[in-house]
Amino acid sequence: MMERGLRRLGVEPQMVFRSQDNAAIQALVRSGVGLAVMPALTVDCNDPDVRIRRLEPPIPARQIGMAVLRDRDLPPAVSRLLELTVEVAVS
Repeated sequence: MMERGLRRLGVEPQMVFRSQDNAAIQALVRSGVGLAVMPALTVDCNDPDVRIRRLEPPIPARQIGMAVLRDRDLPPAVSRLLELTVEVAVS
């Protein structure tokens, strides 16, 4: 999704390293190896050695969904998780 979004903006990404470990990617940025384009939810914004920049214009947001069984009473913890997810997602 990220690559497609960048290409739609006229940017051809040049990847030199890929990882599913977001902390490792941020550590590489911190050590000066390069820069990274990462989803905001995966970035440690409290890292004092890394400058966070939002892309302008932004890449279209990804969609995150939750599924529960229909016609089933949900445990209170699951109901609360759904409430919090909606609260956070709309902000």
